Amino acid sequence: MGAIGALVLVGGSWFILGGDDKPAGSDPDAAQTIDTAGVVNRDLANREFVATYSNRIDAVTREQKALRDASVPRSEIEEQLAALKAENQAMRTDGQAAIDAISAENAELRTRLASQPPAPLPAAPPPAYRRRTPEHRSDAGRHHQSR
Repeated sequence: MGAIGALVLVGGSWFILGGDDKPAGSDPDAAQTIDTAGVVNRDLANREFVATYSNRIDAVTREQKALRDASVPRSEIEEQLAALKAENQAMRTDGQAAIDAISAENAELRTRLASQPPAPLPAAPPPAYRRRTPEHRSDAGRHHQSR
């Protein structure tokens, strides 16, 4: 069985590779074709690639330059941070002093209020309406009848 397989393999190889005794390219006068479409397409693809990535590189370069131009030196940032910390500490101190002063004034006012005698209650206000006497009732009736 192995010998038959080897024989078929050798015969198939001879048929595929050695079928014609004349080589196809032996005629020097025969026309030869060059696949220019493949070369042109490859050239266009390379140009498109270069243009696309060149634009991307230019954009990245512009962004990096803008970042460099907009960046502030580290020493200047540290100086600003130190100034802000000092201002923050000063505001805390001033705020605490203001709160202490208000608290002291509040305590003083409470002490004064506690030492004063209580104020007398105001008298009851007069009634907002007046009771009618019988004579007023008769006047009201006359005015009402004359209308």
